[in-house]
Amino acid sequence: NRPRKFLFLAKVEADIIGFHMKRCNGFLCSADQICLICQIDFKYRQVRMMRTIDVLLFDDVNLLDVSGPVQAFEAAQIEGRRHYAMRYVSPDGAPVRATCGLRLIADDRLSAVSESDDLLVPGGKGVDALIQNAAVRDVIQQRAARKGDGRLISVCSGALVLAAGILIGSG
Repeated sequence: NRPRKFLFLAKVEADIIGFHMKRCNGFLCSADQICLICQIDFKYRQVRMMRTIDVLLFDDVNLLDVSGPVQAFEAAQIEGRRHYAMRYVSPDGAPVRATCGLRLIADDRLSAVSESDDLLVPGGKGVDALIQNAAVRDVIQQRAARKGDGRLISVCSGALVLAAGILIGSG
């Protein structure tokens, strides 16, 4: 009867070995030994486990659509390690006002070449104006087309902004 923590680690270890054997096709790695290249790759992946999410802020955003997901991602921890970091962006990098009047300050402007992994688009009364913004639609279309494991995340009417970006783009 091993403690649950050790069972989890054994499963992770087995997954890692399986991953490495597939990656090296068994040429360099075996069930007993992982090659140096794969060890380095795994260490990089461990360090890189934290994902960065750009949270799009815009005038008349619903504050709950921002704060709810941000709080949920903040709570996503394993053994005290955060898995998500938030970065707040607005279409032009300027401060915005939520529907409740609260002023929100962006860290940066929305960009297709962001280093962030994911983009979260909340909802609110301001989505209609955001949908009309060709630059925002273009950035969403470019981020949707990026290679890799980036995700587009929406809350409530933010889905309409993602749909407009993906389907219409700047055209």
